[in-house]
Amino acid sequence: TGVCTVSVTSAKVVHEIDAVDDAFIAAVTEYTTLADYTEKVVNVTLTKKYEKEAKTADFSGIWKKVLDAATVKSFPSSEIKKVSDSLYDSVAGMIGNYYNLSMREYVKQIGYSSLKDYRKNDCDKGAEEIVKEKLVLNAIVKAENLSLTEEEKAAGLKTYYEDEDLGLSSSYETYEEFEKAVQDGTIRTEALYDSLLWEKVVAFLLDSAK
Repeated sequence: TGVCTVSVTSAKVVHEIDAVDDAFIAAVTEYTTLADYTEKVVNVTLTKKYEKEAKTADFSGIWKKVLDAATVKSFPSSEIKKVSDSLYDSVAGMIGNYYNLSMREYVKQIGYSSLKDYRKNDCDKGAEEIVKEKLVLNAIVKAENLSLTEEEKAAGLKTYYEDEDLGLSSSYETYEEFEKAVQDGTIRTEALYDSLLWEKVVAFLLDSAK
């Protein structure tokens, strides 16, 4: 049996691309100049991105202050158990699928003495945080008589569809197809509408704080 030894001292792959100039932009986009493309596409995209990040930071900041100031006298035990079980099942599925570990093995690796200890100090506490957010949100909604209008729901769906991070526009070629999927129940909207209502509540809180 022979042995062949190959030594690779260097490797280089060269890709030649056209210069990003007016001619290139005109060839690959609907715009005729690089300046026009930068102004109407690049700058607009970056502005939307930064505005979204700033809005998220503002909303998260004031919502944290509200939660920190709120006190829950008693948690609904059935809801805590439901959310805690969901958190546990989610982690168990991920750990089993990606790391081929049992939950007993996993909780020991992260420092818990038992599954009971993990559920009490991780899942149950996480559930309390989630349920507290729901309780506080619902309390503000009820106290201030807030709700989503049909126009707000429609606008939210359109934004949801156009969000590039979600990639829905690649699954549904037109907004009408997406809208039909919503109407026939293929796409569930409960979480979206909850998120929109949360945004409305926090926007109300921001306005009230001015």
